[in-house]
Amino acid sequence: MHDKQICVLSDINDRLPPEARQILDGMLPTGEKVSAEAAAAAYASMFAWLRDQRSWVFPSQPTCHCIVHEGMCPVFPQGSDAGQRSCTMPSQQKLRVNVAGTTCIGWSQAGKGLHFADPSERPHAIWATERLRRAELEREDVFFSECTPRYPVKEKLGFLDETHELLSVKLDPMMLGWPVRRTRLFTVGLNKRTMAWLGPDQDDVAADFLRFYGVDLKLTADVFLVATDDEVAEAKSTMAARRGFSGSSNQQLKLHEIYAPGHLLRYQDYDKYFAECVKSGQISGKSFFADLDQNLGRGASTPGEVLPSCLTHWTIHAWSAARMVLNQEVYLAHGFNLYPEATGWPVPCSMRDVLKSLANSSQKQLVGNGWHLPALAAFMFYVLAHTVRLDRNASIEPEKTLLRRGGSDFSGLGSTPSRLSVSSLDGSGSDLLMGLQSSQETAVDDDEDSQKTLILGCFR
Repeated sequence: MHDKQICVLSDINDRLPPEARQILDGMLPTGEKVSAEAAAAAYASMFAWLRDQRSWVFPSQPTCHCIVHEGMCPVFPQGSDAGQRSCTMPSQQKLRVNVAGTTCIGWSQAGKGLHFADPSERPHAIWATERLRRAELEREDVFFSECTPRYPVKEKLGFLDETHELLSVKLDPMMLGWPVRRTRLFTVGLNKRTMAWLGPDQDDVAADFLRFYGVDLKLTADVFLVATDDEVAEAKSTMAARRGFSGSSNQQLKLHEIYAPGHLLRYQDYDKYFAECVKSGQISGKSFFADLDQNLGRGASTPGEVLPSCLTHWTIHAWSAARMVLNQEVYLAHGFNLYPEATGWPVPCSMRDVLKSLANSSQKQLVGNGWHLPALAAFMFYVLAHTVRLDRNASIEPEKTLLRRGGSDFSGLGSTPSRLSVSSLDGSGSDLLMGLQSSQETAVDDDEDSQKTLILGCFR
């Protein structure tokens, strides 16, 4: 946000000083054919150089070219520095959070599988090293990352172990009751200087998360088919016009007038598969969805009663409605409220008008590269509910009140379990948290045993 307008910053490379960009450019291997080994070594060298030179490559207040303001804008909100924050009570300080859909091209099942040799390693190295530097400067408390399930967290982010508490969980919207296929790996990094984790160990995070948000899937993707008849007719006419067929919105267009030949061939394959599934009892009813851009049984083909996983291009057909699924309906399935009149939530997505103004291909690409908002939001709420802010005004070493063993919990509390979770707290546990919260301003002496009464600046 700058001058009361949301900034849209350009390439992440552009936030680096020009000298740094030139040095990184010079590290790229040259030649017509570059082996995967040479490319991986080059990107590894970039990553190492960025970490070694981070003190000047990543200034405390970086700027970047902004598309909205057509000039240089601050990359991060103009918050107070660590010195100014030390004079402010933790409960009055804003939580500084970075949320990223880290590039997945090198690791996606639909990609080339170049892994550490993929060109996306450069922007990822910049983003990851920036997290390290922001933590060292105490200008960032938490970062959240979303990526493909094949993203190797330990190999990519393990270097942050000294500065961050790292936790990750693999989630699918269907686990939360959303009839959408989109399995993703969610990762959180908590700055150890400013935050502490009170939840379970890494091995138990997924199960504990599902105790809060896990819901049996009872719906089909038909629930997202909320577009009006006029909207559907307009979308059909637009697709038919691209194929050279014209007709009024009242005219009933045939499938061959709407879909390309390749789509029609795949439709026939999926239609046979649908009939087989109904006959065998795998599917009950008429609800069935398939991406006609994907061949049956190949690649990312995931037909069924829920919305298929969307890549950067897709043409999803709904058998129950005998029509395509509109782009806006796919956005709705991913948590973007483009139909407030259908959802009952009166506030529409703030990007609705902008999204509708984009070209059809751009709308689809954004979904393929985007988040499933309910899944991401649920993970963020879960993390923040199990996190406290460290108050270093009240104690030089507030960690002494926590037993840090991969996770964090209270020490000196007798029979308190070694891992705390909001889901595991009974009445006494709730009293404990309330007592901690009410003791924010309690004077604490230097005796370690007495520090169990110390509030660590609980997040509010």
